[in-house]
Amino acid sequence: MDVFEKLWQRVGCTYMSDMAHGAAYNTLARNSVKTMELEEYSLASLQDLQQYLTGRNAATSDKEQLVRSLRAGV
Repeated sequence: MDVFEKLWQRVGCTYMSDMAHGAAYNTLARNSVKTMELEEYSLASLQDLQQYLTGRNAATSDKEQLVRSLRAGV
């Protein structure tokens, strides 16, 4: 299961796009990311996740730093 599917499952919204565009689901998704095992996903997947949830490109290509940033609240 990829990081988006896992997060979608955790958030429980009807459509995956709700995590990016629905304010309540976006907040829930960002909070859920904080407790996920992010290390098991690729750098590219995590960069895509940050872009999807925030609309901003990842400011780093360092996976550990990106994981810390996602856990700090994206």
